[in-house]
Amino acid sequence: MKKVVSAGYDLDRITRYSEALPLYEQSLAIYRETGDRPQEAITSWNIGIMYKDKGDLTKAEQYISRTVLPAEAIGHHPKPEEWRKALEAVRAALQDGTEPSSRR
Repeated sequence: MKKVVSAGYDLDRITRYSEALPLYEQSLAIYRETGDRPQEAITSWNIGIMYKDKGDLTKAEQYISRTVLPAEAIGHHPKPEEWRKALEAVRAALQDGTEPSSRR
């Protein structure tokens, strides 16, 4: 499983999004099935940021919004405020058509 996640992350980092997405989605399905909420949140975050980087802010918002509350609830991510700010930036960009900044 870790190899799938790692491969998705590596491909995402070098902007090979079409190859990274199926690996992320596979990982996300497994994390949901097994109830691994911290990894589910992290994987949703990675997918959302990948969509943001591709310019698909609607999908970015969908995935990033799935990360903030679970991360805060389980106390997993060390910077839930960072995730909340990223979500706010994507939502603002959707409203006014600008490009949100910052990656991870």
